[in-house]
Amino acid sequence: MKNTGRTHFKGKGLGTTDKQRPVSVKLPPEIDNIVRSLPNRSEFLRQAIAEKLKRDGLLAG
Repeated sequence: MKNTGRTHFKGKGLGTTDKQRPVSVKLPPEIDNIVRSLPNRSEFLRQAIAEKLKRDGLLAG
């Protein structure tokens, strides 16, 4: 397979793209353990953040 310099990771879910810069956050250990145990943690976190933004009136939905 020829290396094109592109990552094999592709953006998924809620309109993300592979050109977006990631957002990171440190979590308390007990929350970190739960999140890391989830089968699709990125999608879970995207949905949780979007839900909270909607509840706070910061995102239409």
